[in-house]
Formats: sequence, structure tokens, C-alpha cells
Amino acid sequence: MDKKLITTRLKMLLKLVEETQPDSISDNYLFQPHHTSVLGWLSKVESGGCDREEISRIMKQANTTWKFRNKIKNGEINNIEESEITDGVMDFLKENQKINAIKYYRSAMKDQFGTEVGLRDAKEYVDTVQTHAKATGLLPARP
Repeated sequence: MDKKLITTRLKMLLKLVEETQPDSISDNYLFQPHHTSVLGWLSKVESGGCDREEISRIMKQANTTWKFRNKIKNGEINNIEESEITDGVMDFLKENQKINAIKYYRSAMKDQFGTEVGLRDAKEYVDTVQTHAKATGLLPARP
């Protein structure tokens, strides 16, 4: 893999993240998680401290962040924190880890919004995300 190409693309992503940062600081974040993630990825790649597996993981996460941030830029997403939770749920669903998606959703809602979500409500939310993702082709339609 071409380190220079990956570095260049991560710098493009960093610029997009900076362009789409909220104007105000939220109670939950002093620095947006995407910003800190991209800076970390860039540092790892530039230092050469990554093996092929780590580079592959960084590239996948960067692609997800790129899509998400472009949705913000295009006005498709307004609530960044809520959308990040949905993206986290999708990450678990893509790995066929529905139980972890439910656990993640409950934890993230408590941490980011101070909202206690019951198990039933969390499962219903994850089911809704999963159904929508299958209908739109983001997840394979499995029996």
C-alpha cells in the first residue's frame, strides 16, 4: 500500500472534518471524535507504525467517516451526535453483532444524552436500523 497516497487521502478527510465541525462546543465533546480519530490515523500512518491489517482497518474507518462527513456537508444530517450513534450501531450490525449493537446503543445514549434506554426500546431501535439498512442495501438481506 502506498503510504503517500493514504496520507494524502487522510489529509483530505481531515480537511472535510474540519470544514464540517459544529460552530459551538457541545457538553459531550470539546473535540469531535472524528477529528481526533483522523489525527490519530494520520499520525500512525506517517510514523510507519502500522501493519497491513491496521492500515486496512484505518482505511475502512476513514471511508465510513468520509461518507458521514459528506452527508453533513450536503445538509443530509443535522444532529451529529445522534448520527454517530447510528453509525456505531451499523458497524456492529455489519459484523453480525446485534447484541453488541444493542449494548452500544444503550451505553451511547446514556453517555451522550444522559438518557437511560431500556432493553426493549434499544432492541426496537436496532431492529429499525437493521431493517432500513437491509432495505437500502447497506446490509445483506439474510434470513
